[in-house]
Amino acid sequence: MMRPASGQGRCNEQEALVHRLFFALTLDPDTAMNLWRRAERFSSRHRLAARPMRPDRLHISLNGLGVLKDLDEQFVDLAMKAASRVAAQSFVVALNRLVSWNGARRPLVLTGDEGVFGVKGLYLEIQAALSGVGLPSRGARRFEPHLTLLRDQVETPPQWLRPPVSWRVQDFVLIHSRHSLGPHNVLGRWPLLD
Repeated sequence: MMRPASGQGRCNEQEALVHRLFFALTLDPDTAMNLWRRAERFSSRHRLAARPMRPDRLHISLNGLGVLKDLDEQFVDLAMKAASRVAAQSFVVALNRLVSWNGARRPLVLTGDEGVFGVKGLYLEIQAALSGVGLPSRGARRFEPHLTLLRDQVETPPQWLRPPVSWRVQDFVLIHSRHSLGPHNVLGRWPLLD
């Protein structure tokens, strides 16, 4: 069973006990760094207080497995078993719009039009695999592929990105993160078909 480590950042005891487990698409280091630089320029131009997420934390979330107080090995093993059953094709993702979403700390996100069809397909494949091993289904929730760049209280106008941010997705990962703390811990990586 995973236990929270001590001494990692400032948080209260309740935050230290919160774990998130989710599937995601990560970016290659060059794409992540280029996107981070674009986000930095955007943040400066619009005088936002928030800074973009670090390049190593940029991702597109897929299927979430919940916010958990404890994370046991059997749960992780079931998630990994589901992931190993996914047989989806590699695809190119293209994010062409920058949008502020509503919320107390407005997420500034990248979204796409037809450039996210592959992401939606992979989400459905993982959803079916999770159901196949008896893990909770979140299929009723509306899924809108996006990549969060930062969170700020200022609403920024929507913008089209030219050129879009795009990369070939060749795998997906299972990530464990502790609420607001440190890097994402990649628990597993599964290749997509060529």
